[in-house]
Amino acid sequence: MILPTARLALALLLPPHAPRFSADNIACVCKGDVVQIVSDVMVKGTNTKGMVGDVLEDLDENDAEEWGACCELAFGQASLNVRLRPTVMGYFEPGELQKLSGSKGCDIDEGDRVRVTDDVQVKGGRNSNGWEGMVYEVWSDCETDPCCVCNELSTVPIKVMLELPTDADAAADQPPPLEGLYDPDEVKVLRASVAR
Repeated sequence: MILPTARLALALLLPPHAPRFSADNIACVCKGDVVQIVSDVMVKGTNTKGMVGDVLEDLDENDAEEWGACCELAFGQASLNVRLRPTVMGYFEPGELQKLSGSKGCDIDEGDRVRVTDDVQVKGGRNSNGWEGMVYEVWSDCETDPCCVCNELSTVPIKVMLELPTDADAAADQPPPLEGLYDPDEVKVLRASVAR
């Protein structure tokens, strides 16, 4: 049995913040990681669920000069500063996409991460071959009425939120990227930073 004074001593010796882990409890989220938002979080009026971004800073990690109660985050305050990548919506046939992760099975479902494998033009007249994104919506045939308009519209049944590539030409005509604050459990690490 630990005496109350020993508990107090242990509490003072342990770091104030235990390491946090991502939603899948596999990897710690660090500066420079590429992450996907897995929760409904609003940033400047936009629901960012499914968007991908780069971790700019973890506000929970103080510098050597920053210490004390005034430098700690408030209870419940999100700690990860993430710059979200610009996106564009595209419509695709199942054969034009490769499933990278997400739901089990062969079918592509909402929330799956995919890569475009064919030359398909998206908004702005750009070829999206090789781009990655999240499946936003999947249309299916109307089973109640085979003559339904839904069946006519399902020629390109998969709507994908694609991340624009980070090249100089694309950056010139894009609005400034969104930045938001997230808890580590609201993101999933897609690619770890080299600095780990």
